[in-house]
Amino acid sequence: MRPRYFLSTDLLKPVGTAVEELETIRHDVNDLSKPYLIRGAFAYSFALFESTLKEYLKRYYLGFPENILTDIKKKKIEDIPDLFESTFSYEVVEKIIVQQMRDVSSEQIHKVLQRIEATFTSNLQILYDGKKLQEIKERRNLLMHSNLVVDKAYQVNTGIVSQVGDKLNITLDYLADSLDSIIYVLKQINKSASVTFADYTKEKLIKSVWEYFFRNVLTFEQVSRVRGDCLDFYPSDRLENRKSSLSGSERTLLSLFLLNYNVNISQRYYTSGDLNSQAGTFMMGELIELFDRYPLLLQQN
Repeated sequence: MRPRYFLSTDLLKPVGTAVEELETIRHDVNDLSKPYLIRGAFAYSFALFESTLKEYLKRYYLGFPENILTDIKKKKIEDIPDLFESTFSYEVVEKIIVQQMRDVSSEQIHKVLQRIEATFTSNLQILYDGKKLQEIKERRNLLMHSNLVVDKAYQVNTGIVSQVGDKLNITLDYLADSLDSIIYVLKQINKSASVTFADYTKEKLIKSVWEYFFRNVLTFEQVSRVRGDCLDFYPSDRLENRKSSLSGSERTLLSLFLLNYNVNISQRYYTSGDLNSQAGTFMMGELIELFDRYPLLLQQN
């Protein structure tokens, strides 16, 4: 069975990075003395929050594309299961997911967070004030499009009774409170996702890839080991002895795998004459997809 190309660290990285940056802004809030600096920090902070939510969903759906089926089917795209299962369609699938993320941009915040909650194990959820977060989003929209002048959309989307034409403000206290709210949400996402996807480690992915492609060559433990984020490949006489008994397809796939680890090791075992350019087209596509998505998988982070 083909391994799932998914790493928890890849999913969580943008969330952790956003939290760090937002906490830095929060720490420096009182140093913002000019109204335009306060407004700029507010606009940037919420943009970072929204883009992080979308990036989380994008990376999740790339790893679990079958879970976006419900949304896709609503658009009446036919034969979508076959598309997701096709080895050579991952770039098309990624484009579909990116398009879906554009649609997410127009959703209310609580719906986006519900999407994210659906990625967690059943007993985990995000605690948040949906009305408050939506008001922050709508005020950001007013800042960007009408210089904080209230419009009908703000009234409808927030449920707040304000006169159309009134002008709102963004104070230091409002900025600080907004930052506290979005940082709290992102920290919960980071914590719940860390628990949910704890098993999707680099070591597990590399081992499962080796087992899938090279189970008839040697066991993973006979030629390599993973220490933290670092793969140690120690070619031995075992691999040399197995060389002559491998098919052209197996030699070609193994050469590509070793090439992504270390060029010298790959050349030590295989020359162009050992390889079969016509061999294993299907599995070759699967291996190319792996290194296209995770080009540094076999390297130390």
